[in-house]
Formats: sequence, structure tokens, C-alpha cells
Amino acid sequence: MRIKGNLIIMPKVSVALLILLFPIYSFSQDNWSLDFEASIKESFRTISTNDPDAQVVLDARNQNEIPLITPAVKIGANRRIVANTWFSFGIGLTNDGYVLKEEGNILFPDGGNGGLDRLSITTNYLMMDVPLSVRFVKPISKTWELFIDPGISLSLLFIERTTTISEPGTSISISNRRLLQALSFGTLKTGFNYNINKRLQIFGQLKGQYGLHPVKSAPIKEHLYHLGGGIGCRMLLGPMFVHPAEY
Repeated sequence: MRIKGNLIIMPKVSVALLILLFPIYSFSQDNWSLDFEASIKESFRTISTNDPDAQVVLDARNQNEIPLITPAVKIGANRRIVANTWFSFGIGLTNDGYVLKEEGNILFPDGGNGGLDRLSITTNYLMMDVPLSVRFVKPISKTWELFIDPGISLSLLFIERTTTISEPGTSISISNRRLLQALSFGTLKTGFNYNINKRLQIFGQLKGQYGLHPVKSAPIKEHLYHLGGGIGCRMLLGPMFVHPAEY
């Protein structure tokens, strides 16, 4: 096995977190809460083209590419707008992409196969996200709540990583392309909150998002999307979580 590639230096988010958290701590009351979420998702892409010469490539990609399962983490803050409606924002790191897999007599554009009988190319897009949403909560008991949470996510794509694995004689090649590309996604989450006590919640949710702008435009337009689920915990900075009947 031979491995070659570049080390990735993840962007420092300390300053961004301080900017996010300082005003919350400065003005904390029972209308503010903080949360942390870890999630796993299946990411993929939609592709299209207006170029007849690229149609063969597009068809081959649709035949051979499959979704990629990746993790994500987020720290967030919530501001109560009215009794059961919250404005949410935060910052997170996510990794979307897909995998191209080919087996058998693999042919290259020059007509040769390079002696390969198995090829896997994984494309990862590493992004920093700033999600913005409005969460509508429906209490169903003193401890359980349902919610729906539509919104948008403003993202900064900073690395496109390509990992190529070929066989026989397993060879792994990793290449990183550094970018600064702004993207936006439409998002939708739904799930439940469970009130452990008057200040602490845990929550679980299903989530999906779709790229409002293409990550690549020519000759093939590519929109990223993912579907998944997450769990997390939320802490009220003031005295308690309260339902409308308790106001």
C-alpha cells in the first residue's frame, strides 16, 4: 500500500464561537438557550447539464455514483420569539459528498484499463455552516414536545477532498483542493424534545437539506443534498422551560 496526500488544517472556529456566545451570556435570561448536536447523514447530489457532449459523463455518473454517509456537529443558540416559537442559529462543521465505484474491466478515456479491476473515488466537500431557522414547538405533555424547524444554512466550502482507491495492489491517493466558496441550503428538521428538568432538554430529530446554489456549474451542474438524523442536548440559560399555560 502506498499513501500520498496533504494534511488538512481545519479552520479555527474559536473566534466565531466567542462572537456567537458573548451576546448570549451578556443578556442571558429565560428566553435564551444553548444546544449541542451530533448527527449522521446520507449525502448525495443531483446533476444536470445542457451540454450534449457532457451527457455521456452524466449518465455514467448516475450509473456508478452512490451516496456517502458522513457525520456532522453543531453548537447553537436559541432565542424565544413567543411562547412556543424560537429563532435558532449556530455554527457547525459538515462533510457532504458521494462515492464513484467501478468494478470489472475499467476503461480510461485513452482506451486502456491500467491493469485495474476495481476503482473507488470518494469526493468530500468540507464546509463550515451557519444554520438559521425558526422552530415551532407543540407541547404534548409536561416532558414531551414535538417540533418542526424550517430554515436555511449559509455555508462556506473550504476543502474539496478526493480519495482514490484502486486495486489490485491497493493504492490510495488523497488530494485536497482548498476553496473559499459560499453556498446556501434550504433545511427542514422535525423531531421531539424531552424535558429532563426545568433547565435541561434532550432532543432527537430527522433532518434534510438541499443546495440552493450549485457546488459546480459547468459542464455539469451539481447540487448537494443530505438526509439524516441527530441527537443533542439543550440548556436554558434562565430559570426554566415553561409551557404557555405556565406563563
